[in-house]
Order: sequence, then structure tokens, then C-alpha cells
Amino acid sequence: FPVTIEGQEHLENMVPLVKTLEEGLKFVGKDGYVICGDETDVTPYRKRGFKVYGCNKFCKQLEDSREFQIKVTKAAGINSSPYHAVKNADEAIAYIKKNPKKWVLKQTGIAPKTWNFVGKRDDGTDVIDQLEWMKGRPEFSAKFKNVPFFLQEAVDGLECAGIVTGK
Repeated sequence: FPVTIEGQEHLENMVPLVKTLEEGLKFVGKDGYVICGDETDVTPYRKRGFKVYGCNKFCKQLEDSREFQIKVTKAAGINSSPYHAVKNADEAIAYIKKNPKKWVLKQTGIAPKTWNFVGKRDDGTDVIDQLEWMKGRPEFSAKFKNVPFFLQEAVDGLECAGIVTGK
């Protein structure tokens, strides 16, 4: 069970780790299994006869696009709280200042999920503080300065796959 680079933090010291999916496929052949994170559509490898655990194009789109998630869940009859897509941290801060309420900050696409944040303050100032802190991080300013975010109104209820639904 080698694990490709994008999922390594979950299985470190438990299974062999490889740098690329191709390296993992060579390592196990068609009899072994390769585990991938949510960054790779593994459908072509499955079609070639490899046993690969990972996502397909639809799952990748669900993972990368919060707006697509909302559309899919809405089509399934699941309502979610109101949301607003922003182009970057500065736009998110400006939007929260104009619309003070409790917000959930979610990454979209390639940004690390560790940048997600659930606000607790009714005026959104804790989410603004989080965004300001993120902007000051070297890894954020180097790679994610202009990555879009997704602001969703925080509600008491249940979160499933990044979609917040009320009680």
C-alpha cells in the first residue's frame, strides 16, 4: 500500500510513501494498492487495471469547488446556509466588514484545508483576525495570496462535506 505524496501526512510511518503516483504503481504492480488523496483523478489508472484508491473527476470537482458542492447538495434537496465567494483574503475582509455576522471561512481549490476557520463572533471580527494572520504567513503570501475563498454564514446545525445546514 504505497501512498502518493498528497496523502502522506495521514499514513506516515504506516505504509511506504512515494513521491509520484507512477512510482507507486511501479512499486506495487497490478496486484497491490495505491492510495491517493483528493488531488488526483485516478480514473485513467483504474482503466489500465491498477487498484488505486482515490477520487474521480466528479469527486475532484466536489472537493475543489464549494459552489459546485452547493449546487449538487441543493439538487439532492439539501439546503445550506447563505454563502459568498471572494477572490482573495482582502476581498473577504472587506465583505465581512460590510456584512458583519458569524462567518465560516473555507478554502477552495488548491488552498490547504488548514486555512478553513469557523467564526464564533457575531460581527465576524474573529474571521477577519484569522484572515489577517493568514496574510502574514510566508507560505500564504507566497502561494495563496490570490486564491479564492468561500464565506458561508455560520449556523447552528450540521456540517457535511463542507456544506453547512441549519437545524
